[in-house]
Amino acid sequence: MTERSLVRFGVFELDGRTGELRKHGVRRKLQDQPFQVLQALLERPGELVTRDLQKARLGCRLPPNARQRWWVAGARP
Repeated sequence: MTERSLVRFGVFELDGRTGELRKHGVRRKLQDQPFQVLQALLERPGELVTRDLQKARLGCRLPPNARQRWWVAGARP
C-alpha cells in the first residue's frame, strides 16, 4: 500500500501511512493485526488472499479463522 496510502471503499477509508481506519470520517479502533489483514486484502482487490500470504505478512501471529471474523465484526458499528 505504499503507492496509495489512502484507500476508500464504501463508507470506509484506510490510511496506510497513519494506520487509521475511518467510517464516515470518524476514526474506528482497529488493532494492528486486523489492520494488517485488511491492508493485505485491499492491496489485492478481487484476488484471493490465502492464509499463507497472510502468515508471510504477519509472521506466525495469525489467529484462527473464527478470530478473524471477530475482527471484521469489531470494525462494524
